[in-house]
Amino acid sequence: TYGITAVRSSDSNRVASYDDLFDNKLFAFSWDYTLQENMALKGESSFSSGTKYVITDTGNEQSVGQSGQAHQLIWTNHLRHQRWSYEYEYVSPDFTTLLGSAITDRERMKLRWRNSINPDTTLTFGLLWFHNRLSGSPKTVRTDSYQPEFTVSFNAPFKRDNATLDLRLGLDRRMSADTNVADRNIGINYRDIIGATDLDLSLEHAWFDTRPYDSGNKNNEFNATLTLGT
Repeated sequence: TYGITAVRSSDSNRVASYDDLFDNKLFAFSWDYTLQENMALKGESSFSSGTKYVITDTGNEQSVGQSGQAHQLIWTNHLRHQRWSYEYEYVSPDFTTLLGSAITDRERMKLRWRNSINPDTTLTFGLLWFHNRLSGSPKTVRTDSYQPEFTVSFNAPFKRDNATLDLRLGLDRRMSADTNVADRNIGINYRDIIGATDLDLSLEHAWFDTRPYDSGNKNNEFNATLTLGT
C-alpha cells in the first residue's frame, strides 16, 4: 500500500511583534510492503519548501527561504521465538513541518532484538545511535550518541504467578570535540500482586562520567521507588 500527502500552511498575523511567520508547503509519500508472512518493510519520505519571515534587529522584515527533506525506514521480522526491528531516520537541518513534529538536523538508527528463551524468560537488546551536524547544519561541532541497553525479563519469579522481574543494563555514550560522556546504569524492577495490593518496586544505580566538566570524576546516584495501589 502507499499514500501521498500534500499540505500547505501559512501564518497571517504575529501575536508578538518579533514572532516569525511561516509560509510552508509539505509533500510526503508513504508506503508499506509485506516481504514475507512475518517480515514487513515500510517507509516515508517528506519534502518541505517555504519561506520564513523574520524581524531583524533594525525592525525590518526579512524573508529566508527554507527547503529540506526527511526520510524514515522501518523493518520488522517476527520469528517463532524472536523479533527483530530496525529503524532509520534522516531529517535535514532546514526541514520544516508546522502541523507535525520532527527533530531536525539528525540522522538516527535504532536496532532492537527480542528473544523468548522459554515461556518465562525473555532477552531484549536495543541499540540507539544518532548524530547531528548534517550537510547544511549551522552547528560547528558534531555529536555522536550511542545508547545500548540489555534487559532480562522473568515471568512468575520466586514462584509468584502474578509477578514479573526485569533486570536492565544501559549505557549513554556521547562524543564530540569538546564533550565525552559515558553514563552507565543498572536497573531492577519487580511487580507483583499481594492480596488486594499492587506492588511496584524499582531500584536504579547510575554512574555519571562527563568530561571535561567533572574532570573525569565518576558521580554515583542511587534511586529507589516503591508504589503500592489497589
